[in-house]
Parts: sequence; structure tokens; C-alpha cells
Amino acid sequence: MCLGVRERSDQMADADPITLADAASRFGFKVSTLRGEATRGRLEIYKIGRKYYTTPNNIRQMIQACRVTHPGEATSIPQSGNGSSESARSSSKLAAAIENNLRLRDPYCLSCSKDMDLIHRSPHPEFGDNYEIQTFCCSACNQEKTRTVDKAGQTYG
Repeated sequence: MCLGVRERSDQMADADPITLADAASRFGFKVSTLRGEATRGRLEIYKIGRKYYTTPNNIRQMIQACRVTHPGEATSIPQSGNGSSESARSSSKLAAAIENNLRLRDPYCLSCSKDMDLIHRSPHPEFGDNYEIQTFCCSACNQEKTRTVDKAGQTYG
């Protein structure tokens, strides 16, 4: 969830470590959202002792990384190397990350708050192979939910 960001203006430097709970409170997110963004590689976090920390600057960078591209726009994959083998490795890593994201990002049921299971995936009829429609079902109450995601696993709409 990268919308609705609200930052409290306390005296703190951008590089000062803050707990995920404090970061969530300051920027208007849930701690679980920040942990999810860290899992997806969009938020840098640090474990010091038994607690996880980040910085206000890391949160701002995450917000930029969460920017949604709309259907029809080209998306690019940043690459550090020049060779085609580097591109192939990046593509393989991206494909694995997308598959992993789809499993990690299962939504929860709005009726009973349980995790929902992915039961069906199909190409989006309007946007083609760049987007897919996913259908989820709650095993506790049989509530169904659909969503549209892009190739990177970002939800759309």
C-alpha cells in the first residue's frame, strides 16, 4: 500500500534508525505492510537485537519504488551489467521473484481476516499478457476476491 502517506514532522534526521512500528506510525502504514515491502525488496530494514529498524529516507525510497505504472506504459528492469548473460540472469531472478511475490502477497479476507488462497490466474482480457487476473478464496468462509496484477506482481486499480 503506497498511497495515503502522511509523515509526522518530528525532529529527526533522514538517516536516523527508527523501529518499524515508529515508521509505520509516522508514515501512516501498518507494520505488516512495511515487512511485506522489505520482503519484496522495496524497503531496506536492519535487525538490531530483536527489533527491526529502517530510516525515514528508506521509507521515502520505498514510496518511490511503489510507484505504479499504468497499462500500456513500458516498464523497464534496471540492470547493472552490459552483457546479455547479465540480462538473462536478471530475467531469471525477476521471474523467480514474481512467482515468490504472488505467493507472499495473498490478500486477507475482509469478512473474517484470514489469509486467502490463490485459486485461479488468467491473462487480463483488456491488457493482455502484461497483466493477469487473480482469484482468491478464503478457506474459512468461502469469500472470493479478484485482483489485477502486472508482471512484477504489483496490484493495479
